[in-house]
Amino acid sequence: MKVKSSFISILGAMAFALACHGSVTITDGAIGIINDSLGSMVSLGSIGILVAATDGNSLVDPYGTTLTVGNTLGGTGADVILGVYHAVNLNPSGPSANPSQNGFDLSGTTFNLGTVKQNDLLYMVWFPSISTVGATVGSGVSYGAFRTNNIDASGNMAWIVPSDGNYGLYSLDSSLGGNPAVSAGALNATHVTAVPEPSTYGLVGVAAIILAFFRARKRHCS
Repeated sequence: MKVKSSFISILGAMAFALACHGSVTITDGAIGIINDSLGSMVSLGSIGILVAATDGNSLVDPYGTTLTVGNTLGGTGADVILGVYHAVNLNPSGPSANPSQNGFDLSGTTFNLGTVKQNDLLYMVWFPSISTVGATVGSGVSYGAFRTNNIDASGNMAWIVPSDGNYGLYSLDSSLGGNPAVSAGALNATHVTAVPEPSTYGLVGVAAIILAFFRARKRHCS
């Protein structure tokens, strides 16, 4: 009887923990228009990721990151990828003068609360030159990043992890019906280039020294 009671208590504790953590679902959401580092609209199919910064700091460099859900930027464990998306035309029925207004549709994204906590900062990060889910970010790859504490008129949450529940997350250009103050255009995005960690440079340098040694040795022996 005591064993049974303990087992029930354990199940209850597990259920309580799951209930406390909960999950967040972005039932509807989008971000756009998205631009590259030159201010041109990203191509359809370009990869974008939704990221939660779980350590309260800004994003780390994504060099070496494999772009799939659950991975972390740079392998640090702090910035968790919650969703991976291809750029789409957010306004396919728009005016013929500007039929393509490219961005990312975030609808249907779900993530559990636990490692990702309420009030963690959310970022949208995109890679104009990458179009394959599961690709690895190499050196010299340009990427953009965006977030805001403001709530777009089309949604009901800012780019901050909320409590568990269903939400709408938007950041749209005024041409898509959003608030231009929180749009994701080029003026509000940070564009930088992925750079290897110094330790990577060190390994490359060691490899170069070893290669030079063997080449010199070969010339000396021949």
